[in-house]
Amino acid sequence: MSKFKPGAFVKGIEAQKLQEQEQLRKRNKYKIESDDVVIVEKNNIIKFLVLLLIRIIKMAATISVIVLAIIGVLALLYPASREILLQYFYKVLLEIQMFVGIR
Repeated sequence: MSKFKPGAFVKGIEAQKLQEQEQLRKRNKYKIESDDVVIVEKNNIIKFLVLLLIRIIKMAATISVIVLAIIGVLALLYPASREILLQYFYKVLLEIQMFVGIR
């Protein structure tokens, strides 16, 4: 049996390149010129909570957009709801025109 696992060398090189790219991104972020410095970002609870809140907001926005798109498609498929939807669009358009001062 061989001493090395197949593909282990390639995975090591890929991990090393990924780490170098990450260090380059961090050097650019913190404006550090020296290559001798290894930047380690430590996570804290505030940063974690902010990132979590951002993810929750993004997920809620995505779900809302999908639900509204489904409602819009269903409203356009059925004739009765299509007519009501077009009436609301017309009313909104009139209100926007009045607000801007076109009419």
